Amino acid sequence: MSNFWFNDVQQAVAMVHGEQSARTAEGAWEEHADRASVVVAVHGPYDAGKSTLVKRLLVEEGTPVPQWLTVSGRKETTTACAAESRGIAYVDTPGTAGGNTEHDRQAADAVTRTDALMLVITPQLLADDAQWIRSFATGAFYSTGGRALFHPGALLLVIAQSDTAGVDPQDSPEGFRSLCDRKRAELDGMLDLGDQDVRPRVHIVSADPYAQVGADPQPSSSDYADAADWDGLAGLRADLAALGGRLDGLREAARIRYWSLQGKCAAEAALGEITELEPVLREARSRQMGRDLLLVKLQTLLDAASAELAAGIGGALHGIADRHGMSEAGLRAEAQHRLGQYLESWYATWDRKLKELAAEVDAEIDIERVRPAAKQFDTWINDLADRTASPEGIPSLAQLTNGASSAVKAGFWMRHGATVQKAKEELRKLADAGSVEAYLASGEAAFKNREVLESARAWLPRAEFIAEFASVAAGLVPLAQEALTSKLAAAQERKRRRELQSRIDAISAELREQVLDDPTRGWRRAVEEVRGRIEVDPWLQPIVATAKERVGELRRARSVLLELLSALPALPSLHESGETV
Repeated sequence: MSNFWFNDVQQAVAMVHGEQSARTAEGAWEEHADRASVVVAVHGPYDAGKSTLVKRLLVEEGTPVPQWLTVSGRKETTTACAAESRGIAYVDTPGTAGGNTEHDRQAADAVTRTDALMLVITPQLLADDAQWIRSFATGAFYSTGGRALFHPGALLLVIAQSDTAGVDPQDSPEGFRSLCDRKRAELDGMLDLGDQDVRPRVHIVSADPYAQVGADPQPSSSDYADAADWDGLAGLRADLAALGGRLDGLREAARIRYWSLQGKCAAEAALGEITELEPVLREARSRQMGRDLLLVKLQTLLDAASAELAAGIGGALHGIADRHGMSEAGLRAEAQHRLGQYLESWYATWDRKLKELAAEVDAEIDIERVRPAAKQFDTWINDLADRTASPEGIPSLAQLTNGASSAVKAGFWMRHGATVQKAKEELRKLADAGSVEAYLASGEAAFKNREVLESARAWLPRAEFIAEFASVAAGLVPLAQEALTSKLAAAQERKRRRELQSRIDAISAELREQVLDDPTRGWRRAVEEVRGRIEVDPWLQPIVATAKERVGELRRARSVLLELLSALPALPSLHESGETV
C-alpha cells in the first residue's frame, strides 16, 4: 500500500498539533506495528464483564491468568493491560461510562491501536449501546469518510452475562435459545446498518455461568464444563482463532484506522482553534483600529496646539519692534510680560484638551478590558507570550498633565536676587561644602539663609528655562533699536520691517519649540505619555499577524485533512496477502 496518504496525514497533523505531537503519534503507531501478536482490544462499559470474559478465554486456551487480571464487584481494571495467548494479545481496558475520564481516555486509546475489536455489552440493550456500536461498524469513530474500516470478522460484539437475561438456560434450553434469537434481532434493528457497513459478529455468551468461579485467580476449564453447550464460548473462540492467520491484513487496516482517527481529531482541533482565534483576531483588530484613531486624535491635538502656539508667540512679539523710545531692559520686560500672559492662557487651554483626550484613552482601555472578547484575547496572549496582559501599575493618564498647569503659574521672574549663573555657582558651593550649615558658615555665601537657598534650588530649573527664553528674546533688542533709529525712506522702512518680521518669525519658531519641550512644564512629555499609553501593548500588531497566519495555516491543514478523510486508502485484500478469511 502506498505511503503517500499516511505521510500527508502526518504532515497535516503536524501543522495542527506541532511536529513533536506528530512524532509522538508516529512513535505510538510504530510501537503497535512491532507487536508480533494479533491485538484484540476488549472494550465496553463498566461492569459489562470484560475482565471475566478475558479470564475465561485464557483459561480455555490453557494460558495462566496474570495476577493483574482480577474479577470482583469493584472497578478492578484501571489501566489497559494485555494478556498473550496463542498468538493473540487481549487488551483488557477500563470500563467506560463509569465517571472516570482517565479510564475513558485509556479505553479510547486502546481502540485506536488494535487489530481487532471486541465490544462487550450486557443483555439490557440500550439505545446508547447501539449508537456506540454503530460508530465502529460504520467507521464514524475513526473517520469522517463514512466507510467501514474493519475487515469482516475483525469487529466482534459480545452480549455477555447471558445467564442473567431472564431465562434460565438449564431450566429452559429452548426458551433460552429463543431469547438469544430475539436479542440478536433486537440489536440488529437498533443498529440499522447499511450494506456498506461492517456487521459485527454477534456472540451471546456467559463467561462465568451463575458466577460459580467468581474471584478464583486460577480456575481450570473443567470449572466451566457444565455450561459448555450453551455458554457461547465455543463460537467466540472459533472467530478469534480465525484472526491468527490474518495479521498482515489486519495490521494494515489498523494502520488506516489509526491515522484516519489522528486526522479526524486534528481536523476537529483545527476547527476548535479557528473558532477560538477568530474572535481573538477580531478583538485585536478592534483594539488596533481604536488605538490608531486615538493616535490620530493625539497628533491632531499636538499639531493644533503647536500651530496656535506659533501664532500666539508671533502675535505677542510682532508688535515689539514698533515700540519707540524703550530701553533694552524695557523691551525685554515687555516681551516677557506679553509672552507670560499668552503662555498662561495657552497652557490652560491645551492642558484641558490634553486631559480630555487622556481620559478618553483611559475610557477606551477600560472598555477593552470588559468587552466579551477581551478576556479570550488576553488569555490567548498570556498563553502565547507567557506574560500578563493586564496593564496594572500604569498610572491613569488623566493625572499626567497636572504638572503642566501648576508650573506656569510661577511666571518668568527671578525672585532671589541672583542671576541664573550665580545661582548655579552657589549650588555648586553648597555641594562642595557638604551641608547647608557649612555653606552658610563659609562667609562667602550669596544666599544668606536656608529658606532663600532652598527656594533658589527649587526654582533653578524654571529659571534656566527663563534664561534660555531671555537669550532668544534678547535677539529682539537690536531689531527694535534698529527700527527706532532707522532714517530710511518709507519704501526702505517697509523692506526693513519685512526683514525684521522674517527674523522675528524665526525667533518665534525657536520659542515655540522651547515652550513645547520645556522639561519643567512637561507639556510635550505629557503628550508622549498619552501616546505611550495608547501604544502600551506592543503585541497588538504582532498578534494580529500571528493570529492571521495561524488561522490560515489551520484552515489549510483542515482542508487537507478533510480531503484525505474523504479518500481513505482501500482496506488491503486478505486474499492478496495470502491469508484466508
